Amino acid sequence: MTAITTLGSYFSVNNEVDLATLTNIRLKKNLLTTFPKVEPNHSMSLIAPKDFKKLRKNKYDIFEPSDGDKVKPIDHEVIIIPTVGVDKNGYRLGYGGGYYDRFLESVMERNNRPLLIGLIYDFQFIDDSINESHDIKLDIVFSEQQSKKFS
Repeated sequence: MTAITTLGSYFSVNNEVDLATLTNIRLKKNLLTTFPKVEPNHSMSLIAPKDFKKLRKNKYDIFEPSDGDKVKPIDHEVIIIPTVGVDKNGYRLGYGGGYYDRFLESVMERNNRPLLIGLIYDFQFIDDSINESHDIKLDIVFSEQQSKKFS
């Protein structure tokens, strides 16, 4: 099995799946891992932190890198997107800021775009349709007991 060279990850809050173990493994193997940073005008970047001791909490009380290199969305193989629910069509429910939708909009029609993954708990599957026209659809979602692929 080959490792994912460039992975977009996140620092979890509330009912999001905690990725601390994955982050620690990737750090030990010196694999490029990026994390979201809220930017002005409701935008965000994915940053490869230079120093994990210099994380800071943003206006949403979520840890983010305070320094590091920006990595374009198209330069990721996989982006794990924080998710608090997923509908039957693969659209995610987040905390309502639309940051990921705007961030990923430019790559969604490209053939070589990153794989978009959601990690949730079984109780977070939603049996209804929740998407709006601007929402980005996940490619695959994993929970404790199942996985669902969306085309």
